Amino acid sequence: MEKFDIIICVTIDGSDEKPCYYVPCMVKSKPEYDIYEMFNVTNDTCKKSTWLCFKFRFLPPHLINHLIAALSRKYRVAEVASTKQDKKQIALFSGTAVFELQKTPKLRKLLVMKCPNAIQIQVLQFGKQIEGGLYKYIADFMTEEIIKIISTRFKMSNVKFEKKWECGQTKPESVTGSNDFCEDQDTKYYCETCKIAHEFTGEWSDLQHGTLDVSKRFICI
Repeated sequence: MEKFDIIICVTIDGSDEKPCYYVPCMVKSKPEYDIYEMFNVTNDTCKKSTWLCFKFRFLPPHLINHLIAALSRKYRVAEVASTKQDKKQIALFSGTAVFELQKTPKLRKLLVMKCPNAIQIQVLQFGKQIEGGLYKYIADFMTEEIIKIISTRFKMSNVKFEKKWECGQTKPESVTGSNDFCEDQDTKYYCETCKIAHEFTGEWSDLQHGTLDVSKRFICI
């Protein structure tokens, strides 16, 4: 069943003796409360990256489960204190997951969410400023995995997706991925969510090539 991602072995702290499995049909439909609240994400404690959105004309229904499987093999699933129990629970839900991008000191977390016809990701950075090109390796990994899953797992042809971005202050449920990446991106932009001008950091892009790599459209054949 693991071979076909019907059950998915998830790597978490203390799992050497008792492996934890992600079974998509058995996970909770949604978090008990707001993801940001779970991890104490506030303007004072955390810097939020811009949203990186993988937008599809048609999003294969189970793509998010395979993507979570791929991420869980590379990164540890974050843990959060449960409101009903003394023990911690993993931040793994239906269509939503949070991963630790660092084994220690766990100051960088990846939020992955499915929404209609898109998969959106955001990095929650504690204790450090976000810099240009800082998360390009994540954007590259996600892109490669999406292409591999669609072409080898689903064997679907002509599935198109493109990468868009949106202000990191936009609430997860309101993200639309309305902004295009472009090679000559201005350093400042007007944010329609916050109603003010923001600096464009370019954290998903290649420092040597502007945002060229991120702006490509992809067709899986």
